[in-house]
Amino acid sequence: MYLNVNTKMAEMFNGVKAKRVLDIGSEENSIRLIRPIFPDAKIYAVNNDAGIIKVLENKQDELIEPVLCDCQRLGFEDDYFDAAFSNQVLEHVPAPEKMLKEMWRVLKPGGIGVITTPNMAAWYNRLFMLFGYGPMNYTPSPEYKNIGYPRFVHKKNIYDHPRVFTVRALKELLGLCGFRIMDWDVINDVYRGQPHGGMRAAASYMIPRGWRENTIIKITPLK
Repeated sequence: MYLNVNTKMAEMFNGVKAKRVLDIGSEENSIRLIRPIFPDAKIYAVNNDAGIIKVLENKQDELIEPVLCDCQRLGFEDDYFDAAFSNQVLEHVPAPEKMLKEMWRVLKPGGIGVITTPNMAAWYNRLFMLFGYGPMNYTPSPEYKNIGYPRFVHKKNIYDHPRVFTVRALKELLGLCGFRIMDWDVINDVYRGQPHGGMRAAASYMIPRGWRENTIIKITPLK
């Protein structure tokens, strides 16, 4: 049982040799996740937020290359990267198939990608929708993000998620975008300080895999 995305991600990248790694939607947290796995690789940190890029530039790490661009139109040549990583980004992208096709294009044959994204079929979404509420990890309005939720779960820091996937839908989309799925899991990513961490950890042992919170999937391009 995996209760932490770091552990499962490290397993999925185990044995992968990489000189160039693409971090899609990069930020300080994703760099912290990927750097221990590829300590000597050059990480190309892609984000469309100039503020985040500035923060990464200020780190003055010669093995980090911050790149300001849209993940739906990556400015790299074909077959450029040995590995690619996207942590909780796909659900924010207006046209996720464009991001995935770009990821396919820039990964080398035999390259490895790992993607994490919320699971639309998570246990709490099933419960809320049973009583007529909306799913927690989908935002029907970018301005009014809390509409359709029970009042006790309203929170100020909710992000806009215009695209959220069940495991089945994500697998089908990846296949249509030219990838073979090598491994996958769905986990309640429990970490220190997370709200209701004990309950969520216990839930991981009691519910089916497809009902957990976050999908993590390992892919390789079919070329």
